[in-house]
Amino acid sequence: MPRRPKHQQYLLAAFFALLVAAFFAAAAGAQDWKGVGRARGSVKDAEGKPLPGATVTLRFNGKEGAGPTVKVDKKGNWSYIGLITGDFTAIVEAEGYVGAEASLHIVEYDASASQPLNVELRKAEAATGGNQAEAGRLMGVLAAGNEKLKNKQYAAARADYEAVLAEVKDPAQQNQLNAAIGDTYLGEGKGAEARAIYQKLLAETADPALQTSYRQRIARGYYLEKNIDQSVKTLEEVLAANPQDTASLRLIIDILVSAGREAQAEPYMARLPKGEKIDADAMLNLGITAYNAGDMEAAFEKFSRVLQDYPQNADAWYYLGLAELGRGRTAEAKAALQKFLDIAPSHKSAADAKQFLAELK
Repeated sequence: MPRRPKHQQYLLAAFFALLVAAFFAAAAGAQDWKGVGRARGSVKDAEGKPLPGATVTLRFNGKEGAGPTVKVDKKGNWSYIGLITGDFTAIVEAEGYVGAEASLHIVEYDASASQPLNVELRKAEAATGGNQAEAGRLMGVLAAGNEKLKNKQYAAARADYEAVLAEVKDPAQQNQLNAAIGDTYLGEGKGAEARAIYQKLLAETADPALQTSYRQRIARGYYLEKNIDQSVKTLEEVLAANPQDTASLRLIIDILVSAGREAQAEPYMARLPKGEKIDADAMLNLGITAYNAGDMEAAFEKFSRVLQDYPQNADAWYYLGLAELGRGRTAEAKAALQKFLDIAPSHKSAADAKQFLAELK
């Protein structure tokens, strides 16, 4: 069964627009969000009236800046075609309204599997007891913090979030601010400080979606502390409860690959659902390892697997050519090396490829 979007209200419009971005820079070869899948839904106010002009920003697997922003039409509807299979976070915003964050899962070739994301927004003054002046002041502080966060001024952003935290009374809003503060620690590379915040938040929530989010952040904290095994173990807890959580599965792959443990990442890559792209760099490294060990069949399989998802990957064509040579398949090797040169004639390995082709004539 496809998972239905889970909505989470937060304090002021645009607050989470910069906070949902992952601060995990270890992943080699970030995945592209472009595909053929469709996301759709509506944005209305508490009375069910459309909010034309509202925006929906999609972020693929929480990667900063990855994904489109679409506007709501006059009937309150929106849609976007061109997304890869996987988990996205949607940030819904409208001027004068409290924003919302939601998750949705896209399946490229099965439109019925992607549920519509229908969101209701409240007016901003309702979130601050009707005090518009106070709402405006807090929004200013948060906006300043968001700008500092965008510019990677993590300590300064944290100070702004802590200032707002001191004034809000709602427990849910306090938790969201604390999570944002934890994110600034992740941005600074302070895994232990970030992890302590998320572990406290995890202990205080029964919301499965929040539990998953906090565990993913805890795993990032462990990664920054170079505790790779505990990082993976934390994400395994998520997968034990939800084996279809592709974001956590990909995060395990990213962590292991960035730690130079591609072989351990391979079983997780094999668990990716059909339609999910593999991590090209990770699979290339596995193929190169097999090639160096003299296992040409395994190397061929790995390089071919990369080309299934990334047919224009020049490195994969080059190494495929070498693997084909090792398998004694001269014609196939020549074709792969020529394809490599067609794609990347100025590649650092282009001279080697030309030499191979000259010798194979």
